[in-house]
Amino acid sequence: VGDGADEDGIIVGDGADEDGIIIDQFIQGDDTLDVPSFLTVTASAAGKLDVWIDYNDSDEFDTSEHLNSGVSFDLVAGSNTLDFDVPAGAETVDNVWLRARFSSAGSLAPTGRADDGEVEDYVLNITELYDAQAVDPVLPMWPQTSDSTPLVEWVPAAGTPAGANGHYLVEVFDDQAVLVQSYDNHIETSVELEQLAAGTYTIDVTSFNRAGVTRPEAKTTLPPFDVVAMEVLAPIGDIDNGTPVISYSNVNQTQTYQIRVVSTVTNAVVYSVDVPGTSSSHLIANANELPIGNYDVTVRAIEDVTGQPGDWSAPQNFNVVTAPSISAPQGMIATHLPQVGFGPVPGAATYDIQIANLTDDIDPVINVTGHTSLTYDVTTQLPIGDYEVRVRGKSADQFEGDWATSQFRVAVPSVVSNPLGTITINKPTALFSAVNGADHYDLEIVTALGQPVLTANDLTDLEYAIPQPLEVGDYEIRVTAVNEAAATSSTGDVEVTSVAAFTVAPIGELTSPHTGIYNTRPTFDWVSPFGADSAELVLTDSNDLIVFSQAGIVGSSFTIPLGSELEPGVYNARVRFTGNGVTTGSSPVRVFTLGAPPALLGPSEGLGIAPQTQTDSPRPTLQSVQAPFQVTMTFWLASITEGFTKYVVSDQQSSSFTPPSNLPVGEYVWYAKASTVHGEDSQWSKPYYFGVTTPPIAEPQGPSFNSRPTLIWNASRPQSEIDSYETYLIRTDVSPTVVVEHRQGLTGNSYVPSTDLPNGNYAFYVRGANVGVNGETTLTSFSERMDFEVGGRPHIDPIEDSTDSTPTITFSEVEGATRYYLWLAAAGSSSPLVYLTDLTSPFYPVQDPLDSGAYNVWVRAESTTGQLSPWSLAESFEISAAGVPTLNPVDVSTNRPVFSWSLVANVVGYEIHAGRRNQPVPAEVNADVPGTSYQSPVALASGDYRAWVRAIHGDGSRSIWSNFVDFTIAELDQTDNEQGTILTSFDLPGSLLQNDSVSVTLIPAAVVEQNGEEVAAPQQNVSLETPVARVIPETVVEQIDEVTADEVMSDFNHLIQEAESTTLAEPVADSRALEPVDNREDGRGWLAGMALLAPSIFRRRRNRKSDSDEQEQL
Repeated sequence: VGDGADEDGIIVGDGADEDGIIIDQFIQGDDTLDVPSFLTVTASAAGKLDVWIDYNDSDEFDTSEHLNSGVSFDLVAGSNTLDFDVPAGAETVDNVWLRARFSSAGSLAPTGRADDGEVEDYVLNITELYDAQAVDPVLPMWPQTSDSTPLVEWVPAAGTPAGANGHYLVEVFDDQAVLVQSYDNHIETSVELEQLAAGTYTIDVTSFNRAGVTRPEAKTTLPPFDVVAMEVLAPIGDIDNGTPVISYSNVNQTQTYQIRVVSTVTNAVVYSVDVPGTSSSHLIANANELPIGNYDVTVRAIEDVTGQPGDWSAPQNFNVVTAPSISAPQGMIATHLPQVGFGPVPGAATYDIQIANLTDDIDPVINVTGHTSLTYDVTTQLPIGDYEVRVRGKSADQFEGDWATSQFRVAVPSVVSNPLGTITINKPTALFSAVNGADHYDLEIVTALGQPVLTANDLTDLEYAIPQPLEVGDYEIRVTAVNEAAATSSTGDVEVTSVAAFTVAPIGELTSPHTGIYNTRPTFDWVSPFGADSAELVLTDSNDLIVFSQAGIVGSSFTIPLGSELEPGVYNARVRFTGNGVTTGSSPVRVFTLGAPPALLGPSEGLGIAPQTQTDSPRPTLQSVQAPFQVTMTFWLASITEGFTKYVVSDQQSSSFTPPSNLPVGEYVWYAKASTVHGEDSQWSKPYYFGVTTPPIAEPQGPSFNSRPTLIWNASRPQSEIDSYETYLIRTDVSPTVVVEHRQGLTGNSYVPSTDLPNGNYAFYVRGANVGVNGETTLTSFSERMDFEVGGRPHIDPIEDSTDSTPTITFSEVEGATRYYLWLAAAGSSSPLVYLTDLTSPFYPVQDPLDSGAYNVWVRAESTTGQLSPWSLAESFEISAAGVPTLNPVDVSTNRPVFSWSLVANVVGYEIHAGRRNQPVPAEVNADVPGTSYQSPVALASGDYRAWVRAIHGDGSRSIWSNFVDFTIAELDQTDNEQGTILTSFDLPGSLLQNDSVSVTLIPAAVVEQNGEEVAAPQQNVSLETPVARVIPETVVEQIDEVTADEVMSDFNHLIQEAESTTLAEPVADSRALEPVDNREDGRGWLAGMALLAPSIFRRRRNRKSDSDEQEQL
């Protein structure tokens, strides 16, 4: 071995031994014949290979056993096949050695040193030479193929020793046994034949052994087979869509057909698909639709089982000339400018559009090329007529598809503008519009049944005056526009008819009733249209719901029948007429209102909450809501207690009624009805029941030393109708108050306590009872509380704050007094400025002028027996320096009143204050102004008001308030037809109520007093025969004896006891009292609010100090 080789001849690092040579597995030997064999050698690099085989099995490598005649084989890097012959006579034994030596130089001996390379030894077997064997066919498997170069394949027959056949002779014969192809020395077991024409063929395969020897048994004839050509049967020529059916010839035992469509323009395959071998055609799906263009289609078969592909068929050429689908215009269209619409054509880049006028034989009238949109708006008006529209697509390479055609008719009718709908004249003028393309017009009028009434043909004007009158009825006017066809036209005249319906139906008119009525069965009059033989009257309410209808009325008037009387409300009346089977439209709506009787509101001075059923006023104002259309009113008032009519008053223009004289205490009922300007009377209103409960007047009782004073009532206003009286005498200076004496059934108008009264404060109440002819008793309200004091304590009259430094002090005269004591002191001082003990008159004018400031004064009386009364309550007043303005009457010509006052010297301004009379605080107007007049900046609501003014001094101090001035802002005027409540009610705290005089309008001369007459109902729905049950207000207590005095009086606002005492408020910088009212008792409720306007105020309290407290204060 050479350098770098190990002892066994393998170069170190060369890898595994005996790994470079693959020996023929079937080495055969023969005694007489050389037998070919081979080795496959893989070389890592180019070099020389010397190979020896021990043919004689001597375990030595002889020179004759050196392959390739002793010449080294040349190797290339990679795989090398080395052919050699096993020489005749070689031993056919197993385990024969083969040695191979690889080197770069070659020509080596089996042993010995080499400069490089490798040695590998192998053991092989040499078998005896086999005989050639027959084969079994594999391909073609089927008797038919479309492959013109089919693959022929075979395998050695079963039982053939491996390596027996060395090579083959393949011979191909046609159906005439003519040899057409031959393949010799073919060592593979398959061969792909060269191109065969269509026909039937047979193949012989002859086998040869390794020595090239055959024998008759080694020849095999394969099964015959046919070669067939695939053929495309369709599509051919022009195809009208891009989804053609591809049909083709069939080949037996085909697994799959492959179809291919190629564009002849681009040579690109545009569609390919594999279809089952059982099919003979294929439809291209819509999703694969072919664009317009020219195409070749080919098909080939793929053999079943083997998968051998056949030859492609010859190309079949065809054209896709898909025409678009025209969607518009179609049929009859009513426009001169139609829009052409069509579907897209695959592959179309542009479209050609043509329109031909078939009626006038003009082709084309529209010709458009290169259009890219799927719609085309015709811009030239098409006259009425028959037309054909054509559209085709064109590809980018100008391949043209087929024309699509559609016919349509332009049928634009004339528009009839008169007569239309319901007309009220019977000789109308027909008016209609011109039609493009019309040569003339035919006009016809027919009845609703289609009977011709009028025909006028060949009109060229667009209006036609109907010469003869039309009867009442329904009609159709038909105007036909005619386009006369050209002589060469393939169609006839085109006529387009316009139809309009109209009705000749003059409308009547309602002439009554009046717009405002009270009659629940009104009469309706109307003017009937010519030809009407009956009428239908329909009444609807304000919601347009039918409340009455009557059809078939003959004549020109109708009165609502008995049993169908209308309820008060607003109505819409319509009448329509029928004549000659036609019903006219409804007349204009006549709106009328059926007014309700007046709604009574009761007495304006009623007690409690509305509706009031009790009044303390002997002359209450009875009010009502003004009825619709009311011009005058009639009032009817009857006394249930006395059992006769009191008043029936007619022709009253007011909605209220005040009796001309006082009504006695008792129960009453009253009614009212309204009259229109036409003299129509409403129904009588519903009865309104109320009671007159005028309370007695408790005459004032001054302070007295008499412990059993005589208490008198009704001295100034007798109540002769009262049958008896009930009185309460209550002591009010104890808590709780105590009913001292309760008397019932008194028949006079005075009362003396049955026992002596202790010194103290008392309240007295009285009420009367009147028993009517029906036995029902009417109780009056309790009189106003009359307070008096036993013990002789005088009451000082209020002293107004003023600039008078010598005011006159007056006080109540005390019954049984011989003289009076008077104490006058500055506010906050216990030292009197005036102290008198011998006054015999109930007044005292201050003799010495008083300085400006606040003062308190007290008075007490002494009886004839020398008994001293308690001191009176303190009366406070203030004297200020001169300079209080005088407020003038207020200018109320507008609702922004103007205030003016007198000028005061040495002042810097004035403060004006105005508020509601019954509640001056908060102020409606309050301002500081520099001059002597001021107009309210805001409009005041209607009502009663009171105003004051005072001066503002340079140091910021203010004078006392001036005199007050009352004024009234009047209500805004209301129109006569305005309906609404004329009574406004509101609740006021009892402390704000005042006794104001009210002027009452004189009763007109039409008032008739029917005293002494029995009560008679004014109409059937008014009945006074049954006694009326009185509803006693919750505030009236029937079981008066069973409750305490506090409980009895707690429900009466005017019975609340009020004791007064005064105490000086905390001193302030400007300590002046303010009480700008004329009646301090009535003003206390709002006086506290007015205190906000002054720096200081004396605040009144509800509890009275004891005499000892007052004495101690003095």
